Amino acid sequence: MVWKITFRIASRNDLRRIVDYIDERDGAMAAEACVSQLLQRATGLIHAPYAGRPMPERKGARILVEGSYLIIYRAHSQLREIRILRFWHGARRNRPSADLVAHPA
Repeated sequence: MVWKITFRIASRNDLRRIVDYIDERDGAMAAEACVSQLLQRATGLIHAPYAGRPMPERKGARILVEGSYLIIYRAHSQLREIRILRFWHGARRNRPSADLVAHPA
């Protein structure tokens, strides 16, 4: 059985904010390239769902680094599902708290 990927609402909102920020600063092509790379890396988790390191602040969550961003996700082996919880820029001072990564879709 193949793993599937789901994107939580917070992660989709994160991508929209990333696009808006990069588009304003560097243009639409740069924004599209950045988000495309993030999505490619996130969807690549179907081949290695435990590639990221554990997130100590949130039991069961994992972190995968892509450029300047953290992809925060949870792999559910019984469901063979990867839930992308957040996309978080590494320069932001604090990682999202447990309540920010725990919201359902």
